[in-house]
Amino acid sequence: MSERDPRSPCVTAAAKSRFASSSKVLARFSASALLRASEGADCAPWYVTSTTPNVTVFGAESGSSRVLSKIKPASTIDENQVAIDLLSDNGIHPSCSVILGHPNETEEDLWSTYEFIEKNMDKLLEVEFNVAIPWPGTDLWNIAKERGLVGEEMDFGVLKECAHFPNYSTDLYPYLNTVIAPERFDVILVEFKRLFHKMMNKISKLGLKNQVNPRHEIAAMQ
Repeated sequence: MSERDPRSPCVTAAAKSRFASSSKVLARFSASALLRASEGADCAPWYVTSTTPNVTVFGAESGSSRVLSKIKPASTIDENQVAIDLLSDNGIHPSCSVILGHPNETEEDLWSTYEFIEKNMDKLLEVEFNVAIPWPGTDLWNIAKERGLVGEEMDFGVLKECAHFPNYSTDLYPYLNTVIAPERFDVILVEFKRLFHKMMNKISKLGLKNQVNPRHEIAAMQ
């Protein structure tokens, strides 16, 4: 990673150079969308990355304040909305990622995430949908291991396949949520997959390159 710009500890100098054509946008982006980042506060919830100019990707993670407070305590729904609005209003395409199926997530939490994405569909270029995956070394791994869902002798290719959102099913891959019945989660997931497909079609019609979803995931939706 290239050297960080001292004026904004969460954004590398290389990343900022992608937006060098508009210093006004950069100033507003640092002050409002990244909020505390420009003041030197902990800004781990945010990152700027893209292979295409004028595209910014960040981890929104959830549309539920309750869930977001557990995943990324330093971030809020309002901050995420401010980021999307400012970027879109200033000609920068926002994209984000969300996590579904967190261990204590309720159906109400899931629908809050759905509504957050749906209301921003016209502004968001792309969304990376992820089902909570128990990667080794994470808290989710420990939770899944205690429940007998994973172990050191398992085929770790299963976790990589689990990350392919269009193919995810609770019948095939580890499901960590203890609040929503697996069959109900699969039903709700169908609605998220429809949003995903709609977004991929929009990108295709615009002739833009996808930024956060692997090509094989897009192919799986055809």
